[in-house]
Amino acid sequence: MNTGTEKLYRDRYACCCTAAVVKVNSFGVALNRTVAYPEGGGQESDRGVIRAGERVVRFGDVRRLFGAPLNLSEPEFKDFTVGGSIFHVPLPEDREVAESLVSAEEVEVEIDAGRRERLSVSHTASHLL
Repeated sequence: MNTGTEKLYRDRYACCCTAAVVKVNSFGVALNRTVAYPEGGGQESDRGVIRAGERVVRFGDVRRLFGAPLNLSEPEFKDFTVGGSIFHVPLPEDREVAESLVSAEEVEVEIDAGRRERLSVSHTASHLL
């Protein structure tokens, strides 16, 4: 069973990792693992870079897509999914570089750790209010 992208972002202090390209399509770049937090739960996604040798792809959004439906008996939770792939959405000017990545190619992913910390603090504060 394919469980999707390994979610290294669960360690809030993780800011970089190596990964392998799984797929590149119109949604972006899917990797086998990532430190980049996808948009969700009211919190914005991380931003960062994917490096493959000399090539650099900046991403400004991260999305979790194609998860399997979570079977809950409550109809208001029908949109919850589990698994799925996490796509790093390249900036428009970096799309051509992103499209040069190939399946199984090893890359490095690095997020803007300062932005992650600011978003995390802001998100926690909104819960407290």
